[in-house]
Amino acid sequence: MHIDIVLFRCIKGTKFTRLKGEKSIFILYDATDNDVKKNLSSLANGKIKADTYYYTFLNQNKKDDCESEQFNFWITYKSYESFNDLAKNKKTSKFNVSKDFLEINKSKIINRAFMDSIGFKKTFNLLKDIEYIYLIDKQEVKNNVYTVKKVNLSFSREE
Repeated sequence: MHIDIVLFRCIKGTKFTRLKGEKSIFILYDATDNDVKKNLSSLANGKIKADTYYYTFLNQNKKDDCESEQFNFWITYKSYESFNDLAKNKKTSKFNVSKDFLEINKSKIINRAFMDSIGFKKTFNLLKDIEYIYLIDKQEVKNNVYTVKKVNLSFSREE
């Protein structure tokens, strides 16, 4: 039993180290009671629908990395990254992939279990240095087709 736990931690640590050198990472989002997805849709100029989704990851442990503060972060998808993009009708990167994509790219995909295993601060520090972060929301799967969205990272700290 002890060997299995040590091996599991080594595998997670190896994946973390390997991910640090990646240019892009995919987050597989599977909503839980502790995570929140919020959609703030609006119409710009009465014509263009501009969606904004907030995916909040709440730290269940209340304390992370042996510090006295709670550390939460969220990921934001906006259908247009800026007002200039909206004016030019240049949408944020969003594309569909098959289920095979998940298997082929599993070394670049993280999920909630991975975040919990390494801690939220360590997850945030990993993600803040990644050039492209993409989110795959398991609630949006249709006919084994997954939607992949380019997202941005933010965080909050509570004392």
